[in-house]
Amino acid sequence: MKGSTSQSGDGAIYRDSSGVVMGYFSAYFGIQDVFFAQITAAMLAIKIARNKSWHSLWLQCPLLGTFGTIGRIAFILHPLCSQVSHVSQD
Repeated sequence: MKGSTSQSGDGAIYRDSSGVVMGYFSAYFGIQDVFFAQITAAMLAIKIARNKSWHSLWLQCPLLGTFGTIGRIAFILHPLCSQVSHVSQD
């Protein structure tokens, strides 16, 4: 499912189990739809966590309520998901 395209970007905040910020990033993706921007940001977030050797990752993705189910998002991210233990909409 595609939405309308416009200037897009997204990012992530990394927190430990106590809520302490461990890092963050933002990225600009040019003219894209929201689905592309959020999935690309999720993939980038997973790659950054892997590079920092953070082996357990909870991924929150607002797209789940708009574009489908957790299963659909997890399928798209599957090649990168070895360290993703939870995916939620919150």
